[in-house]
Amino acid sequence: MYEVWSTGYLAEHRFSSDLDVFNGAHLLIVGVKSHRELIFYQRAVDTGGRVTIVEPFAKNSAWARQTYPMASVHQITVQEYISTPEANSVTVVLWLQGPEHVDRVTALQVLERLSGHALVIAEMPHGVHEQGPDGGNPLETHRAYLYPADFDSSKWNIAVGPKDLPREHSPTENQHLLVWSRR
Repeated sequence: MYEVWSTGYLAEHRFSSDLDVFNGAHLLIVGVKSHRELIFYQRAVDTGGRVTIVEPFAKNSAWARQTYPMASVHQITVQEYISTPEANSVTVVLWLQGPEHVDRVTALQVLERLSGHALVIAEMPHGVHEQGPDGGNPLETHRAYLYPADFDSSKWNIAVGPKDLPREHSPTENQHLLVWSRR
């Protein structure tokens, strides 16, 4: 069972009014190329937390170092990061518009591994949403198509809704899936 929302970006809708989960957190941001994570980053930093960003694409890593100066930025994949000792100290994970960029099995394994010790918040397209390389980044290719049924509702909260569409679009067009681990 999952919720259906009619709002824009789901993670911001759900968590921007509930920022306490970021207080003093060791926040892991997986993949970054926009300011979407800024409100969450700022809350963690302002409350004495620490922020780690993993971004394997060099151009995006350089941008993250400038945009998120208090973060420790690692130019590696999330698969590489979760095998480091530091990964065990993470308390909150943001993986917004990212699980679709690795294969389905890997995405689900990484989410499961991290949810064992952290609140995991992940947003991705709902089902098939074809995309090739973007901005010269081959890692932007969509490799996984994920659905609510891929997540055990006893372990995950699940919501589906439109990404950020002008009003003339159908409300079912371009839907996104938000999951966050139950704690």
